[in-house]
Amino acid sequence: MSKIRVSSLTIETIRKDIKNIHLGVYPPNGRIRMALPLRISDDSARLFAISKISWIKKQQKIFSKHQRQTPRKYVTGETHYLFGKAYRLNVIKSNEPSKIVTKRKTHIDLYIKKSSTILQRRNLFEKFYRVQGEETRGIIGTGLGLWITKQLVELMGGTISVDSIKHVGSQFYFTIPIYNKETHKIEEKPQTEKRNQKTA
Repeated sequence: MSKIRVSSLTIETIRKDIKNIHLGVYPPNGRIRMALPLRISDDSARLFAISKISWIKKQQKIFSKHQRQTPRKYVTGETHYLFGKAYRLNVIKSNEPSKIVTKRKTHIDLYIKKSSTILQRRNLFEKFYRVQGEETRGIIGTGLGLWITKQLVELMGGTISVDSIKHVGSQFYFTIPIYNKETHKIEEKPQTEKRNQKTA
């Protein structure tokens, strides 16, 4: 991961095999992170960031109003902010896969394993905070689905990729190795999933 400076802002950048730029401002202190397609040059990335300065500062201003005096422990009763709105945290210890669910626009349910650490809970929250851009705020969901899918595919030794067209939708591909009992060989089986979801 590298960093670029735009005006008075420091932006973390990471390059991935993606088609669109993803810009996020994250709590609690307004950290800025930008995921860039491999083909995008540093100059193009800087120009994109410059065009978003007013939006970035607006998001940071929201977080600055809710700066916390004590470190978060991610336990029941804590207040956490999503899109500038306060939510009360409810921690539910479970043997099921970890997940985060919002309820009634007032509460966040955090499902975690009994042995989870503060760092693991914080990392889960970071994945939960979606890119808060103008076009993504209206998308329903927690933002964890694709991340979980990627983890599962890679655990099985497979790969995942995506084709995406702005305002049209996305098509996801993954390939996983499957053992063929008849031939006693490992074969790769490609799978495809279509989503009619607008992309930024």
